[in-house]
Amino acid sequence: MWFEKLTLPPLHPDVALQALSAKTKELVYDVWTDDFSENDFEFLIVPATNLSLAVIYSENNEQKPLLVILHRLAILGHFEALTIRIFFFNDHVSDEEAEEEMLSVAKALTAVIKGNSSLRYLDLSEMCFEGYNWSPQLQIIFKALEGHQKLQECVLKKHPDVDPEYSWLKLLLLRNHSIKVLNRNGEIWTDGSSVDRLYALNRMKNGTSPLVEEEESAIRQHLVMSTLIENAAKDFIFTTMLLLEYTDVLIELLNDTFDSGEDINLQSAAEETDPPSNSAHEPKRTRLS
Repeated sequence: MWFEKLTLPPLHPDVALQALSAKTKELVYDVWTDDFSENDFEFLIVPATNLSLAVIYSENNEQKPLLVILHRLAILGHFEALTIRIFFFNDHVSDEEAEEEMLSVAKALTAVIKGNSSLRYLDLSEMCFEGYNWSPQLQIIFKALEGHQKLQECVLKKHPDVDPEYSWLKLLLLRNHSIKVLNRNGEIWTDGSSVDRLYALNRMKNGTSPLVEEEESAIRQHLVMSTLIENAAKDFIFTTMLLLEYTDVLIELLNDTFDSGEDINLQSAAEETDPPSNSAHEPKRTRLS
């Protein structure tokens, strides 16, 4: 018998792994790995395609069981929605050990992302390493998200302070035109300017913009030029990638200018108001810092 959804509390070690093998489309489950070794998870079967899994381990338990679980999720590769929550309680490790611990987890999560090509929803908003800052690892996560064209929503806790210019997010949106990055309130991560423009450009690429063709061409030119002007002096890599991605828009702008006999006024493009957004079909926006 198959269930639509099962929500289970942490179970006794004798039956804890059996819960993960439950025949259900959606499973919500917490597992403490202190009572297990990595070998216990090596051949784990998880039928659910929508999995919300919390993995909790403490100072009495090594990291290996967690990494084996993540490796197994990557190998299974059939998930359409994943919520992975990790709770590590250990205040006796050095800063260097904690960094290595978090880096290992980040690399394992990238394997999960790449291994599940049908994944549409990913929630990594609860990465709790007691006393340590997980957010620098998001650069690795963003890199893995760049090539995942089916992923529509990724939920993360907050924008990392170590990336004040939103460079990681801007590169992600430039390379992945389908994804939205949200916080736990369902609000889109944004810097209030370039990120909004990239989302608007991606809507046009995806055919979800409410604009007609003539309006869209003009708005695309405005969006690209405004974003170039705003970022040219402070983010060379992003500016280069933007030029490569939207070469056709620059050619359009040059052709239109030569046809009209007017000079290109880049500054006036940058000072125009922000383009319209399809707000009725989008999550609420918020500026996060």
